[in-house]
Parts: sequence; structure tokens; C-alpha cells
Amino acid sequence: MARYACSDLHGRYDLAEQVIAHLKPSDTLYFLGDAIDRGPSSWETLMLMLTHPQVEFFLGNHEDFLCKAHHEERTSVIIDRYQYLRSDVTKIWSYNGGEEMIKKCADLRERDPETLQLILSLLDAAHIEEFFTNDRGQNLHLTHAGYSPDRRPFDNDELIWHRSHIYRDWPENPTYENIYMIHGHTPIDSVCDYDENREVSDGPLSYCGGHKIDIDLGSALYGWTTMLNLDTFEYINIEGDHQYDLR
Repeated sequence: MARYACSDLHGRYDLAEQVIAHLKPSDTLYFLGDAIDRGPSSWETLMLMLTHPQVEFFLGNHEDFLCKAHHEERTSVIIDRYQYLRSDVTKIWSYNGGEEMIKKCADLRERDPETLQLILSLLDAAHIEEFFTNDRGQNLHLTHAGYSPDRRPFDNDELIWHRSHIYRDWPENPTYENIYMIHGHTPIDSVCDYDENREVSDGPLSYCGGHKIDIDLGSALYGWTTMLNLDTFEYINIEGDHQYDLR
């Protein structure tokens, strides 16, 4: 039995299919969110990752867009620490690559509202964070966005959207020596410790003295993803079938 983490497929169904194909029947995949938007096949990617029995699905900020745009009872929402009227969320979502899913959800609302409500209920039940100790005795923290353990946010929005932690050093405190943070959300070439000579295809980025591992390879733009083995920290890099011009 192996436990893997993958994140930020962003509509790359070609990558999602390959990720699932690498799983043996006893394996578990922790998918850390952002199945949708920017890439060409958001709906198919979301349905595969959200409903596959071997996948533990985490809410990413792009799924959070979907939820916040469709929960009628919310008159205002917090997105990355800023408050917006719920009526503005779809505009922000569209600006961030959500056009395909906005159209799909509008069609479902009109033609198949039961399916839309089912997807919303599954997303409402998705993980925000998970903790476990791996086979090497390391204490793993998994979230979409990541955080620094000495400044752990207690707000779910921050666990989904927060980025400022990537500029902070790992705390010099014995309490945190055996903690390892696995996250996506920020493409590895945007992390402060990124080496300009490094290729995205080189795999996950280990930084903060190895205590943080970013597994967002910028799938929609670069056509790569990775599966990080959470017990060994070995990884499987996967290349997509096509490159897409998203500019």
C-alpha cells in the first residue's frame, strides 16, 4: 500500500488519467485541490478526482470559487482575506480561468440541478487539511495552500488561499523538527527558494530545510504533474499528452 499526494491539475484530464493509472488497488491518493480551471477539461478532471474511490479530495481555492458562487445563503464571502459580495465572485472566478466551469454550472443549474447540488455537497465534505505520521515516523501536514506551523491559520479560507508563508523560514524550535508540510496552490517557480536553473519537470520543490514540499508543477501551463510518495518522499513525474497555449 502506497500513499501519494498530487495537486493542481487544473483541467488537465490527460494528466489526471495517468495519475489514476499509476495507482495500485491498495494505494491512496491525496489530491490537494484545484482540479478545475485554466486547462481544457475541468469538468471531466473534477469528476474523476472527486468521485474515484481511491482519492481523498481536498478543497482547492478554485473549487472554493465554485462553492462560493453557488451557495445562495451567502451574501458576502472572504477570498484571500478580502471580502466581496457573493455576486462578484463569478467575475473574479472568470478572471482566474473559470469560464468553462461557470458555463457548465449554469447549464447544470438549468438542466440538471440535482447533479449540481450533488457536486456542491461532495465539495462541502472535502478535506481542508489532514495530519498523519508516515512510515518513517515523520508528521505530515497536508493542505491546499500550506502554512508555517508556528503561525497556523485557524480559518479555512486561509488554509485554502494563504501564500505569505512561502516567504517565511521554518521555525527554529524543537517542537517543529519532525513536521513536514505538503502543499500545492503556489507553482514551484513562484516559491522564494526556487532555483532559476531548475526545470519544472525536476519534480516537487523541497524548501525550508526540507520541511515544506510544494507539489504544484503548474500543470495547466507546463503540462507536468507529480505524485509524491508520502512515506518515502520519492516521486513519479508525469508529462501530459499535449501542451496548451494559455496566454
